[in-house]
Amino acid sequence: MTSRRRGRQFAIQLLYQKFFSEYESDKVFELFWDGLKTDKGTREFSEFLVLGTLDYRQELDMEISAYLKNWTLDRIAIMDHLILQLSFFELLHCSDVPWRVVIDEAVTLTKMFSSEKSATFINGVLHAWVTKNQEKEIVEPLPLPAPKRPRLRKPMEMKQQEAADTSPEINQQD
Repeated sequence: MTSRRRGRQFAIQLLYQKFFSEYESDKVFELFWDGLKTDKGTREFSEFLVLGTLDYRQELDMEISAYLKNWTLDRIAIMDHLILQLSFFELLHCSDVPWRVVIDEAVTLTKMFSSEKSATFINGVLHAWVTKNQEKEIVEPLPLPAPKRPRLRKPMEMKQQEAADTSPEINQQD
């Protein structure tokens, strides 16, 4: 059974390892998973989060910067920065995850891998984003369709597509 919470914990550890190594993502994944027992779904979810966060890193940092008060990205602890990047990736690119879950998971990760004080900071930054973006949706109904963000395929969708592509066609003859 896939555990998204555990997948996020692995993802933040993978991002941390990637930050401090010069290895490509595939090598970081190989070294991390070696000898670690977890189900395939959790691994795929972790890797999806890591690759998405890395792919959108610049966009995520611009978005994070817009919600920092009296702070800059270079002043934030590395782990807190990585947790914010992961959280903003989910907020912006994973429409199936409610914002409350993103914030709760971010605070939990921060308490686990950083500090209680940092958890308050992370919570504040994420709530500032939610507050501003919820107001937009409520106050300004969009007369035109919003520009579409690229939607990343999730591991389960990739599996289903592969199964559909490889399943033999059945010819029924009467």
